[in-house]
Amino acid sequence: MAFNSRAIRILLPGTHLLLCIVTGLSSAARPGGTWYRLVSLDPLCSIAISRFESDLALFLVFAIFGTLGWWLINEIGWSSSRNTISRVSSAFGALLAALFGWTATYTGGIVRQDFHDAALTVSGVVQYALIIVLWAGAWTTVASAVLRVFRKPRAELA
Repeated sequence: MAFNSRAIRILLPGTHLLLCIVTGLSSAARPGGTWYRLVSLDPLCSIAISRFESDLALFLVFAIFGTLGWWLINEIGWSSSRNTISRVSSAFGALLAALFGWTATYTGGIVRQDFHDAALTVSGVVQYALIIVLWAGAWTTVASAVLRVFRKPRAELA
């Protein structure tokens, strides 16, 4: 079964951008917003939570820089699975993807707190479902990149 390579290559950044849109919409309807749900998912953008109070500014930071981070994770996984990236790049990519996957794991505590505070709405469930897709994508990238580190180069396979 052949996968559409374009769809695979935009899976994680597209999911992240959709998550930012859902978060922006739900933040507009909730006092205090719901950007806190993305803090553990985007370690590179988490500082923005304390720097900006505007929903628009937070949306732009997470949508631009967070989506770029997830695009990079996606490209590392794609290139590793296609054996078109060096072993060193795959190793560093595995570390970066592991950082994203590990920090995303902390979202579980936020889910429990939302459930305890009765703050889990339909938009919250959608957000957490998208976060699970990204979390799984990060760990899939780690596996693909680690396998690439130990896989023989294409020239040696022929």
